[in-house]
Amino acid sequence: MRAPGSTAIAVTSSHSIVADINDAGSAGVPGYDGATYESLLQDYNSAVNYGDQYEVEGNDPEAASNYNLSSRIYTQLTDNCLVVES
Repeated sequence: MRAPGSTAIAVTSSHSIVADINDAGSAGVPGYDGATYESLLQDYNSAVNYGDQYEVEGNDPEAASNYNLSSRIYTQLTDNCLVVES
């Protein structure tokens, strides 16, 4: 039950926000070397995993925050790296 005056936050499943990424590699974009895309991929996976965890716990604001972060990282990855999705 929500407190009077509070609003519900709808959280969408991580799979409908962004895809499952298996690997990322160089697309020849300056400044995006092996360490950069590996770090982005790790950050992306962490954000998705935390979002999933918070969603299961019923912590919608934290789930949404992590899903939004994963979406921004996904955009950075797909704009600057070669991405292999499943």
